[in-house]
Amino acid sequence: MKSCPSNATSLKVGLNFAFGYLQFSYELSRDVDGHVTVRIARFIRSEEFVMNQKSKTDAFRLFKNTPDLTTYPPIIPLSSFDEEKHKKLCMDARGTVPTEGVQKLIDLPQFLQNLPKPETFEVLLNRFRSKVAEPIADVLLPQDLENENLKEFMARMF
Repeated sequence: MKSCPSNATSLKVGLNFAFGYLQFSYELSRDVDGHVTVRIARFIRSEEFVMNQKSKTDAFRLFKNTPDLTTYPPIIPLSSFDEEKHKKLCMDARGTVPTEGVQKLIDLPQFLQNLPKPETFEVLLNRFRSKVAEPIADVLLPQDLENENLKEFMARMF
């Protein structure tokens, strides 16, 4: 797998562990066939754990099966609200949570019912695209494209 670093995106990731903070870098790019590959910084990479097959390169494919970019994932429906657990939680909260917090907890089912319905990914992406950038601005071009005025000025100066 040869990678094309000209279209690579480098990312830096940090992880908190019990023994401290570990920071490492990896790079997302496309190989010659157009498959997305991941390259992890050599000083923390272990081929035995990251790759199934040893190879001369330190990049591996991100997807086993290339995803279909024309379809969007379905919206996952919300799970049903458990009234029994909510009642028990409200009872347990009294005396330990301030009264305004208990009231917010009691009002939770009404709040959840008033949430807007989820929109599809296609609608969401179209909304993003419509607000991302303004139309291309008209750029005023100077009338003296050949720099005749500058040439005339330089001739007078020297």
